[in-house]
Amino acid sequence: MRTPYKKRHSLAAVILAAGESKRMGRPKALLPLGEKTFVEKLISDYQQVGCRPVIVVLGDEADQIQAKIENLDLLIQINSQPERGPLSSLQIGLKAIPSSCRGFFFCLVDHPAISIETLQRLIEKWRANPECAIRPRFQGRGGHPVLMGCNWIERVMALPHSSNARQLLRKKSSEVIDLPVSDPGILIDIDTPLDYQQFLIAQADR
Repeated sequence: MRTPYKKRHSLAAVILAAGESKRMGRPKALLPLGEKTFVEKLISDYQQVGCRPVIVVLGDEADQIQAKIENLDLLIQINSQPERGPLSSLQIGLKAIPSSCRGFFFCLVDHPAISIETLQRLIEKWRANPECAIRPRFQGRGGHPVLMGCNWIERVMALPHSSNARQLLRKKSSEVIDLPVSDPGILIDIDTPLDYQQFLIAQADR
């Protein structure tokens, strides 16, 4: 199901939330984080920095997740074969990006701790380098999200299902800018109940 979207903006965001969440035991998109869920927090963050549309790609548990977010200002795309992996979801999301957009973020729904400041810094760097892919790094490690110019869409769409976006970035490294940030949230990946419990404890201690 696709939600109509007619507004024109230069930057989109694609949130991948089609996974089975087997290790978590429940949809990671709907895990509570304060007064919001993971997916609601990410939608809000990307909208706050000016991303329109925000595109959420759903697969397993689509009905349950969609019921939580369908009244928000976004596009919903469905991956009918989520077992093919995150690349298939990203490719579905990219098809929904309007031609008016010049760039797009993409991230996984289990990376909810990225700061607004990091998103703003990535946008600033990208606007000075609109043909490049901008990747945040914390203490020498690359993380999420990645911000790409829309000239990368054709490249991502051409990737075989056995590949992934990381391999593309490696292959086109001369067109990738690594941006050092002071945000450990770019590395936080919530996959298991223990990950989630430790994450909530760390958030409470901040």
